[in-house]
Amino acid sequence: MQTAYDIVIIGGGPAGLSFACSMVEADVKVLVVEKSNIDAIANPQADGREIALTH
Repeated sequence: MQTAYDIVIIGGGPAGLSFACSMVEADVKVLVVEKSNIDAIANPQADGREIALTH
């Protein structure tokens, strides 16, 4: 288990995960801290907010 990171991102929402992906592509060691479990992130419930991200 890795214990040293270059950056810690608090929140696994769209902005946090997008930033994490861009940092990983730049070979930065990233840790994302999210209060929800992985299943909730992988299979989110539709609540209408996704429209704001696509329009």
